[in-house]
Amino acid sequence: MKRVMLIFAVGLLFVLPSAAWGDDAQNYVTSGVGFYFYTGDISRETELDGAVIAELSYGRYFHPNFVLEAGVGYIHDDHQGDELQGWPFTLTAIGVYPVEKVRLLGGGGIGVYPMNFDGEINNVIIHGEDTVIGGHLLLGCHWYLRPSGFIGLEGKYLFVERAKFEDEKVELDGFTMMLKLGFRF
Repeated sequence: MKRVMLIFAVGLLFVLPSAAWGDDAQNYVTSGVGFYFYTGDISRETELDGAVIAELSYGRYFHPNFVLEAGVGYIHDDHQGDELQGWPFTLTAIGVYPVEKVRLLGGGGIGVYPMNFDGEINNVIIHGEDTVIGGHLLLGCHWYLRPSGFIGLEGKYLFVERAKFEDEKVELDGFTMMLKLGFRF
């Protein structure tokens, strides 16, 4: 019974602060730029140390406290002859907790990551590509400067399967930090 009450109480935290649903725009688009920091072994087995990431996304509010967001991005890291490029396609379910002009975000999702690598892994010259599947967890906030415009800060932890470039496998797990600019319509 305590577990049911706890789940009910946490659910109320997300439902009670909802704004009037009829007045809010239900769609938004964002563009963002940030950094991708590796936690997998790719940074130990190559000269790569962190990538730049850019992203465009579209989100749809299905409830004042629930959003589905689809995104496409570009990852690039080029360091001392090793180069990694990728084009992530993601789908994220996001819980939203509004506090005045700020929306606190938390969620998770899935992604498909086509990746290209040119360089050296374990002293072997590699020119390979692979498409890996993975998931991510998201935390962030959007600060509304105007009713339809906002800036945001989002962090994601990516956990993806090992990428196989020719005969070498590497882990691409890591986290991203992004600054976003969005428009709600």
